[in-house]
Amino acid sequence: MYKKIFTSNLFPLLRFNFINLEMRISWGIVKPIEILWQH
Repeated sequence: MYKKIFTSNLFPLLRFNFINLEMRISWGIVKPIEILWQH
């Protein structure tokens, strides 16, 4: 039972972190291009 609670709390957290990482990577690529494009 304890293990089930742990995994059910862990997976949404991992998924959230992965989405956050993806957003950070895409912003790290898109944002500098936008800044360079404006100059």
